[in-house]
Amino acid sequence: MNSEILEAGLILVLAISIVSVSPASLANTVDLVREHTLPLLLAAFATGLCIFERSYARRTKAAEIKSQ
Repeated sequence: MNSEILEAGLILVLAISIVSVSPASLANTVDLVREHTLPLLLAAFATGLCIFERSYARRTKAAEIKSQ
């Protein structure tokens, strides 16, 4: 599986969630903000995990190269 494609998709979901929540937050519509908060948090968490996994893989690869 190509994690870069997954990460790009998650960043897109995150951006769309932010765009869909911003008008509701400006209009003080609390119900709509609550509705979009959970998907926004989940997408942000999943994106963070993908970024962490990518950096861990790079560090592991660099350590393998140094040991050889």
